[in-house]
Amino acid sequence: MDGKHLSKYGKLLIDKLAGTMNNNRLSTSKKISLDSDLNFKLELELLEKSKPLIKIDSEGRALVLSEQKWIRSTLIIEVIFPSGKIRYFPTGVSCAKFFSVSSNSISRRLKDKKPLISKEKKILAVLLKRIKVYTKV
Repeated sequence: MDGKHLSKYGKLLIDKLAGTMNNNRLSTSKKISLDSDLNFKLELELLEKSKPLIKIDSEGRALVLSEQKWIRSTLIIEVIFPSGKIRYFPTGVSCAKFFSVSSNSISRRLKDKKPLISKEKKILAVLLKRIKVYTKV
């Protein structure tokens, strides 16, 4: 995903595509289907060849290239316990509160993939990792 659908041109193509759905798709409709619309195919090819608007880094964060600003990622934290049980957290802060540790501890374990260990040297979690929300688990 590189955000081309967010451009003015991308939105126009989405509107054009949407116009062919549901009622406009019926055999009684006089509209031309996109399958036979050569102009639409060419427009879509031009959009596909255009420069990306967003760059996704290795951690799943999205950078808006035109503004050089990071936008909220679509990641959650998956925690695997010593028992094999798995739990998900929407943020590092919520994960840190659950384990009564600092957010920095969670960030470090997400980066180095080492187990999360309590002050008493007890293993709280075998692994913490970021996963995309829409990823099948």
